[in-house]
Amino acid sequence: CSVADTGASILITSRFAGLIASGVTRLELGDLKESDAVELLATTSNRPGIRDPLGLDHEAARQLCRALGWLPLAIHIAGSFLALHTEISASYLESLRAEGPAAGVDDSEVESLRLRDRRTASLAASLRLAYDSIPDDGARRLFQVLCILPREYLVSKAVLPFLLGRPDQSGPELARSLAWLGNSGLIQVDEDGSVLVHPLTRSFGGSLLDDAQKNELASSREVVYCVQPNVRSA
Repeated sequence: CSVADTGASILITSRFAGLIASGVTRLELGDLKESDAVELLATTSNRPGIRDPLGLDHEAARQLCRALGWLPLAIHIAGSFLALHTEISASYLESLRAEGPAAGVDDSEVESLRLRDRRTASLAASLRLAYDSIPDDGARRLFQVLCILPREYLVSKAVLPFLLGRPDQSGPELARSLAWLGNSGLIQVDEDGSVLVHPLTRSFGGSLLDDAQKNELASSREVVYCVQPNVRSA
């Protein structure tokens, strides 16, 4: 008996364009509309003035969203940065352009997302700005460890000290690192304590490390078996 025979409906989300299955209705989502992109930036940056078409920051916000290719992840990262810093959208846009082409995201990931132009999307550039702005060394190391874990693994906050090779790490120190990463938009922590990293963010994080650094981080994990494998959408 197949799932279809039971009358049940299943919603599957995927970043990859080539998935085909019998009996499946496929809906391809396009770019965010400009108004939705500006709204997302206003919400994540905690700057409601961006919504005002007559406001000084509105036009710069529109240009920023356009430079980010209308990609929700990139806009979310940019908004998180603006929420943590006093920069205006125009200044952030200048910093983004100074980063140059969006290198650092794997070519296969870019192709699967059908990014029309790597420079226009500027996804990795926004990730780089977010990462470089984090002053907490512990947060950077935690981000690196999370990015080299197998994609199908589900990580909870409880096992993070072990993954860092520091089972005695203090609660406040770890909480500070999580706060930096979460507020920067680089990770998401669910209500149940699961720590999630977007696949494209993971790809960027992996690109920061050479093989020797990856091996060093991997060897510091003392009880990897505490991480529970979990099946996630593609």
